Amino acid sequence: MFTALTAGVQILADSSTPGDDNAQYYAHSPGAWAFFTLLGIGIVVVLLCADMVRRMRRVRYRAEIAAKLDAEEAELLARPHTAEGGDGRGPSGRVSPAGPATP
Repeated sequence: MFTALTAGVQILADSSTPGDDNAQYYAHSPGAWAFFTLLGIGIVVVLLCADMVRRMRRVRYRAEIAAKLDAEEAELLARPHTAEGGDGRGPSGRVSPAGPATP
């Protein structure tokens, strides 16, 4: 078993080295077209990853803003409703020039 494995490794090692015949070695290499194809695939993958990160960031920011708006809305709904707003602010939400209303 061990000798068969060793012989198989030697055959693979001998067939994978170019030796003196460089023309035969280069005839079996992928060449420039394979390099540029893989380069293009790599560039496309990098651009797709950058786009995905940008979209995920945008979704996260929208979720954070929605959570802040929901919290503000819940806070406004929890306040007591009066004509002046209870804190000296008029119906528009701005402080009235006369100051807070006195009872």
